Amino acid sequence: MKISPWLEGVAGYSWADATVDGRSVTAAAVTEDFFDVVGVRASTGRVFGRGDAAGCRDCVVLSGATDRALGHPVAVELNGSLRRVIGVLPDRFWFLSRGIAVWSLPAEGHAESRVGAVVRLERDVSAKAAASEMQAILEEAGVPAWSGIVEVSPVQDRVRSVFGSYAVALGLAVIITLVGLRSRLLPEAGGIRGAVFFGVKTLLALVAVLLAGLGFTRAPSITMIGGTDWLTEPLWTWLFLVASMGVLSWSIHDQRRRCRVCLRRLGLAAHVGCPGCLLLDWAGTEMVCMEGHGMLHVPEMAASWHEAEHWTALDDSWQELFARRVR
Repeated sequence: MKISPWLEGVAGYSWADATVDGRSVTAAAVTEDFFDVVGVRASTGRVFGRGDAAGCRDCVVLSGATDRALGHPVAVELNGSLRRVIGVLPDRFWFLSRGIAVWSLPAEGHAESRVGAVVRLERDVSAKAAASEMQAILEEAGVPAWSGIVEVSPVQDRVRSVFGSYAVALGLAVIITLVGLRSRLLPEAGGIRGAVFFGVKTLLALVAVLLAGLGFTRAPSITMIGGTDWLTEPLWTWLFLVASMGVLSWSIHDQRRRCRVCLRRLGLAAHVGCPGCLLLDWAGTEMVCMEGHGMLHVPEMAASWHEAEHWTALDDSWQELFARRVR
């Protein structure tokens, strides 16, 4: 039975620290229609359904990781009470926290201090309209307006909020890298073709960093009380910032060490100058395009009165030195 024409389904949940077979975990207690509202089915067995609040009080559902860690048990001990395992959730499923190991039904007569509700809205119903509707329902039930403030937070928006943090980190990485290097790509480095090559190379590297951040971390997770994890998201956002700076620095450095004509990596690096003139180091390094297009001089110490790197194009008289042998 619907409590409002705007709400397709409503379910409650709570969470607390618990022990499962002697292991400290996070456990969630949910109403029997919770999994139906969030739209998930068990990968093994079944989840809670209508009638379980009366006939399956001792039942629990395990996460996939917990089920494997405990050796696929048929029963577990939750906070000292033996519970029957009726199902295992898919590995891809998580709700507000990936750390929830076991799901059970609420205990009768026990009031939880940390609770929440999840609703499934009818199509084309906004979060603002749903919040107003739920506020009205609370007022009709006799809950004072000042003690029953409702805020509707779409789960998908919460999960995707990490991309905003990553975007800010990427912007900072670009600024810090450009200011730190205090240089720009040479405009003659391949022209439009070189710019496209640099852009694609940098983009692919940044995408790889982003996928690694999303795949190997818990950055998209949000806490049971709403909002992002105060420890997880800042930590991984900072790591993404550092990784992005590394990618940008490498990409710029790699581009500047490529031929201005064919964009191949320069080779035949040779030290030039006297090793005792500049703080016991060489005056610079010269690299040559293996196709004979030119030579790049990279000084060991950058000076303000000339370019940090100097490209010298080679004319046709040098081609014999780079001619390929034909067998």
